[in-house]
Formats: sequence, C-alpha cells, structure tokens
Amino acid sequence: MRVAQFDRYGPPDVIELVEVDDPVAPAPDEVIVRVIAAGINPADSKRRRGYARDEELPARLGREFAGVVTAVGDNVSHVLLGQDVIGTGEGMLCDYVVVPGDMVTPMPEGLTYDQAACLPVAGQTAWVAVESQHVQPGNVAVVSAAAGGVGLIMCQLLVEKGATVVGTGSPHSHEYIETLGAIPVDYHGNLEANILEVADNGIHHVFDQSGYETIEAAMSLGIPRSQINSISGDGPKYGVPTVGRKGLDPEVIMGARETSGVWRFGYPDSGASDGMRSSRRISKWKRCQSPGKSLSEWTAKSREICRCSTSCSRGISKAFLGHLPRNAH
Repeated sequence: MRVAQFDRYGPPDVIELVEVDDPVAPAPDEVIVRVIAAGINPADSKRRRGYARDEELPARLGREFAGVVTAVGDNVSHVLLGQDVIGTGEGMLCDYVVVPGDMVTPMPEGLTYDQAACLPVAGQTAWVAVESQHVQPGNVAVVSAAAGGVGLIMCQLLVEKGATVVGTGSPHSHEYIETLGAIPVDYHGNLEANILEVADNGIHHVFDQSGYETIEAAMSLGIPRSQINSISGDGPKYGVPTVGRKGLDPEVIMGARETSGVWRFGYPDSGASDGMRSSRRISKWKRCQSPGKSLSEWTAKSREICRCSTSCSRGISKAFLGHLPRNAH
C-alpha cells in the first residue's frame, strides 16, 4: 500500500509516497480500514515544517479519515466488516490504516466520504471548544481564522447558540464569513481597533485558532484569561485554556442532544443580540441560522465544508495531492 510520509523537515516537496506492506490482521481491539478520504489539518503542515521536532523520522501525515472496514478485531463489536466509518489517529494519509476500535465510529448517513473525513478533527474541535466556554445567548464571541476548518464550524455553532459572532480573516474571506452568520473583521493592522469597531459594547469570549496575535489582542481588550480559548499552540504561553478535541466521541459526531425524539447538534432556538448588527447583517444572520442540526447535517449542508481538508492543508502542494491514489484523497 502507499503511505504519505517525510524523512526530513522542509517544504511540501519533502513529502513522498512510499510503498509498504499491507496490514495483515488486526489485533483483538483494532480495526483495519481502507481509506477513501483523508483530512489534512494545520498540525500536519506544522509537523512537516519541523514546528515540534519531538518525533522520529520518517513520519506520516493525516489525522482524520473516512473509509470502509476491511477487518475487525475479535473484541470490536460497534463496527462491522464492509461498513463505512470515520476515525482519527496519526499517519492516516495512506491506502489502509490500522486503528484502535475506539478511534472509529460508523459514518453518519447522508455524507460523502470527503465531508465525513472532516468531522473527527475540525468538527469535534469546534464543538468541544465552544462547549467549554458556556457561551450564553446575547454574548459576543470573537472567532479567529473564521474561514478555516475549525472556525467555519465554530461560527455556526456560536450563532445557533444565540451569540453575536465576530470572525477574523483576510478581506477576500469576508463575504464567506458573513454567510456563516458572523461579522467579518480584518486581522491585518490593529486587530484590537478592528474588533472594537464592530464590538464596542464589549466582548465575552475569544476563540483563537491562529496564534499569539489573537490572544494578545484579547488580553489588551481586557478579556479574562479564562474566557480566551486557544487551540493554536500558543495558549500555554499566556495561561489561557487550551480545550480541543481528544480522541473520538461518537456522541459529538452523531448528535449530542436528543430533543423531542430528534438528535440535535447545538442548542435550543434562541435569539441573537442585535446591538452590534446593522439591519442588513441581522437579515443575513437570520437567513443563515438553522437550529437543531446534527454535526453531520452541518457538514452536509455546508458547500464549503471540504475546506477543512483542503484550504487548511496549504502545506501540501497541489502537485502532491494530484498524485495521491483516488481512494486516499
């Protein structure tokens, strides 16, 4: 089988497709999956560049996938041979993966493999981070990198929760950020001033996906450290929470709340604060709002959801992606 790996740190062309032996049989608690789609995330690019050189080389890429079960260990009963599944792990960008049974779960119905492969990392991270901050209706939340894989899901969750969302991004992403129900803000220049221009009534929560600039801006604006959550890797330097996903939680994937017999992802219907929005933005937000979706439904409905595994993979060149086998794109 083919595996994407690198044996030295550097630009995208250090990545090679190498042939290794196919897995033969899973251990009792393992599953073998033929990978149909694999997600690429910023962490993969950072590893390839040598951001944290604490691993042996060669190293593999990819942390999330969707595919078909080809073998099941004796102790695994929640997935079946031939079943479509999604999962997470390390080095998932290859033809076949061998993963612990608790790192795979049945693939939600109605999704393509490409869509489903984006759920284990980006989807779970957004959900867990938002839940950790106990955001209330009417709160104002800033989401950095709002058009990125985690940010685009986070914006929708916060809007559904009834928050007013300010999303940072480059100017070319602002129209897209508005479609998520958020107020776009340019991260260039004076970030604090740019945020205050649209959020002069105060900010309750900040979600950092991009780095220290967002954290420092939040602290300059007087946001308590406990209300700044960072998944960028810079959180520990500033003593702010760093809540993100760990492993695989099927309830988050399939829907974490049952209301009136319907599994729901998100929160009961609630109004948003209108204080910061022009009537045009309020109208756009109401059109975007769609309470009660499951995480899988959010993914299926979002035409841009594959950005989770494409736009977030800028460290992987188009040339490399073009050479991947069709069943591991």
